[in-house]
Amino acid sequence: MSGIDTTRFMFRDFVMEDCPKGWKYHPVITSGSIIGESYDYTCTIKNGVIIDYVYYPNKNTKKPPSLFIKCSSIPRILYGNNFTSISDFSGVWDSIQIELQKDPNSIIPYDLIGAELSRLDIFRHYDVGHMNMESYLSVISRAIYPKRERGPYRNSNNMNQRVEVNNGYTFHSNHINTNFYDKHLQCGEERVRGHLRHEIQLTSANVIRDRFQLNDPRCMDITPEFIDFYLEKDLEVMRLDHSIIDQNTAENILTENYGYKGGTRLLDLCVYMQTHPTLAVEQIMKNRGIKDRDHFTKQMRLINNVGITPYLLPYGRELPKLSDSVVVICEKKTGLS
Repeated sequence: MSGIDTTRFMFRDFVMEDCPKGWKYHPVITSGSIIGESYDYTCTIKNGVIIDYVYYPNKNTKKPPSLFIKCSSIPRILYGNNFTSISDFSGVWDSIQIELQKDPNSIIPYDLIGAELSRLDIFRHYDVGHMNMESYLSVISRAIYPKRERGPYRNSNNMNQRVEVNNGYTFHSNHINTNFYDKHLQCGEERVRGHLRHEIQLTSANVIRDRFQLNDPRCMDITPEFIDFYLEKDLEVMRLDHSIIDQNTAENILTENYGYKGGTRLLDLCVYMQTHPTLAVEQIMKNRGIKDRDHFTKQMRLINNVGITPYLLPYGRELPKLSDSVVVICEKKTGLS
């Protein structure tokens, strides 16, 4: 079971004639002429959740007038934190709407459950234990996500912003990010000590449509099954869906399945990636004399096919696969009307 966090609702073809009271008007001026405009409003509601409203009249354009409402954290409104899972979405959107409408400047054209989605963050936690956190992050730091750029993950809420502390890793591309990070380091809550957070940020309507395989996915379409499917898919694509082992164990498994020559060649690739953790795939291929990406992908697939990850641990270490460590945090909703 997993959860959702930041969500942005989209209401297309909604017309506001003038900037509402309490909102700010922002003209877009070029060469002394107004070529566009927007209205916006920001407020803080229950449990410190920030709500951003932005309206685009889109006059004289082919785009429909649209209102966007971004909620910084759905579970924080419901539970006072952003790590509690939602097992049943029935009633969730009514509860969120009630809280939003308590602000006198709030504008919601119709029920949230029917709102389209233009951003959706989904997550799950793995209880890997405080002592194993560094080892898992070391493995993730070498993971390869095709067509994504890998980098350090930083969060503005990090409770321990020492320069030498890396909170986690992000794999990003246009409008989609996958993040892994130490949740306790980020928020300071003892309940999540030893929890590795895995989240996917879908930050455009087009990406969300692609994932849902629907023309206009809405809040009513979000299910725990949808969330779990894409988080599991992440692990599969990154080859993190197997136990993580050391060089000796990997050598035994690879040579047993592919013979001494074939197994040793695959092991050498694993060891090279272990000792050169910051290299991009292209540089690994160049240094290893691998001529094309298809051949590299085939080698990675062969390693994966025998049930191990290509990312090795130091001698004598072994870690369970992440999906065996999924933890679910459930609690009652806090004081909702």
